[in-house]
Amino acid sequence: MTRNPILFGMVHLRSSKSYTKVTLESFFRNTSLEDNDRVIVIDNDNSFSEINFHHEKLNVISNSVPLPFSKNANILISKSLEAKIDLFLLNNDIIFTKNWLSPFEVPIRAIRLPVSNAQFQYRKNNLNLQMSMKLEEFLGFERELEDVAETHIRNNQGLKLVHTAPYYCVNIPFTVLSSVGFFDEQFVPAGWEDTDYSVRSYLENIPVYYVLNSYVLHFYGKSTWSVDNETPSPIPKDIEAAKLFEKKWGSNIAKLFGYQSPDLLSYMEDRLQRASIKEIGKIVQTLKTS
Repeated sequence: MTRNPILFGMVHLRSSKSYTKVTLESFFRNTSLEDNDRVIVIDNDNSFSEINFHHEKLNVISNSVPLPFSKNANILISKSLEAKIDLFLLNNDIIFTKNWLSPFEVPIRAIRLPVSNAQFQYRKNNLNLQMSMKLEEFLGFERELEDVAETHIRNNQGLKLVHTAPYYCVNIPFTVLSSVGFFDEQFVPAGWEDTDYSVRSYLENIPVYYVLNSYVLHFYGKSTWSVDNETPSPIPKDIEAAKLFEKKWGSNIAKLFGYQSPDLLSYMEDRLQRASIKEIGKIVQTLKTS
């Protein structure tokens, strides 16, 4: 069975250029690309040439001025809609493992993401996969990561329904893009635009899933605020975006989708697991209006 064509899109920043290079190296090494697939890197600050990376399938778009994530993502959504192909939005701080894409080859009307060290932490020899990592904590342990991924996949299969997930490596099919549309560009420079998209998707009865048998390493935050920080922490503008999200959707959804209430989180995910897909939009709508 031939899968749908995919546009793989990524945003590059000078501040995390060392991450961009290893991300692209692992992507092209471990991704089975087909003739109609497209790979685009948006060079947000005209610094991509500094990493000296080339591939015959790679196209680079240079912004005249730096843009927030939502605007860059919308450029990629526009190209996917124009070409009528699926979209994979990729952070520039990911290590892809062998066959990570295989579970996505069967198309479904849903938003899907591979799992990562954010959800499953492992240790293999001197590789310690924590929720947040620096590049130097990974380099030299490529074989160990592949071993971890192979073991993880043997023990984990299928889809896990979630109410939302950070869009570090997200598959949004053309059928979903056609229904939900573009990211809300009010959320700048980055943060909460993915959560907002999940809410809007559920209102269209479009679920969000983790693909348990696809595993990647996500360094976390290197696309935004934490390149030089040991532990990522929200930047002031992310706090402003959180307030905007609450203003837009109300306190119930803000508490739930902002992971601020463990009780609400357990309640919501329990309801999602029990509901049919057609009922999910009604559940979110109830929270929005209550």
